[in-house]
Amino acid sequence: MASTALMACLGDFICQKMEKQWNKEKTFDYIRSGRFFFFNFLLNGPWLYMLYTHVIPRIGRDVSMRTVFKKILFTSFFLSFGSHGAFFFLMSLLEGHSVEYSIEEVKRKLVPTVTTGWKFWPAVQIINFKLVPTPYQVAYVNTMGTQLYKKNSRTVLSVKFCVNAVNKKDACEQYNRSRKKLFDRLEYQKISIVKCNYQSNQ
Repeated sequence: MASTALMACLGDFICQKMEKQWNKEKTFDYIRSGRFFFFNFLLNGPWLYMLYTHVIPRIGRDVSMRTVFKKILFTSFFLSFGSHGAFFFLMSLLEGHSVEYSIEEVKRKLVPTVTTGWKFWPAVQIINFKLVPTPYQVAYVNTMGTQLYKKNSRTVLSVKFCVNAVNKKDACEQYNRSRKKLFDRLEYQKISIVKCNYQSNQ
């Protein structure tokens, strides 16, 4: 429970540090980190401890690839959908949103999050179920989860930075085009005035 809560706070701390690098005016959100700690210490931590120490071992105590594959299927579907669904729903409630909004939040984020995790977690779980003793499997999963959170945060912030840069470039190009049109218009007016003055003097 403690390792789950602490690693969750560490992951959020890393994410907020990266967000601050992108947005210098952003201040650290201690309440957000507190929500992460609360959820993982009181709910997600005990849930993971029960599954990894009492439920998953019942699938098989050997480390054959067949047993490991069964455990990976269990964690990839039942555990992933259950944990992420509860996370999105309860964190949304803790942020002050309504039940209806929280349900929509789950519908919007659950499947993309789980399917993205399938690119990462099966390889992690092979090592976990083959090499890591049962009492330390939750700590291993939490550590790897923090690394995934860090990687995803860097990717998201890089995308935001690129989008921001593109927007700035587009804005500059638009400004330069407007400026050129203005100068062309002024130049045309200047030529017209000179021409009118010349004709008046004739």
